[in-house]
Amino acid sequence: MARIRLDLQGVVARGPFQATDKLRECAFFLGLMKRTRDWARFRWLTSAYLNAARASLDWLAFMVHYDRIDDEGRHLPDEERIRILRKYLIVEPTRKSGKVFAEPVHPLLRELSKHRTVTAHEGPLAIKPERVQNPRQYAFRDDGRGVLEFSEQVLGLLIQIQSELCP
Repeated sequence: MARIRLDLQGVVARGPFQATDKLRECAFFLGLMKRTRDWARFRWLTSAYLNAARASLDWLAFMVHYDRIDDEGRHLPDEERIRILRKYLIVEPTRKSGKVFAEPVHPLLRELSKHRTVTAHEGPLAIKPERVQNPRQYAFRDDGRGVLEFSEQVLGLLIQIQSELCP
């Protein structure tokens, strides 16, 4: 009998670990944001952070809707986890494609989606000022909120949500 070797290096598991991987991606970009005073790089890193953070919401919603597989091979939602997640998101699966839509209801996550929509669909992020001594001085132009403070709060909330879903 021939042996088949599988190289699983680089494969990200499905389920809670998958969401953890996305949260680590957020932390990675946040760490880089904290170390740069270059305005353009800071904006680009913030854009990457916002995209990763917003995507983590979709991953968490997908995870709870396709949690288990029954004997016929159908995916079964985890109703208890969906109930927990609904404190933060409206979670709606589509029948045709199976995609799960996650619309934020928590104010911080709504703000995250607003900033992510700007950078993904409307144009570059408006962050001020252009020259700083410390990256903590960067703020969103529309509301003056500190970008790093906001990003740290969002990541903290995402980690809290995941810990509620996967104690």
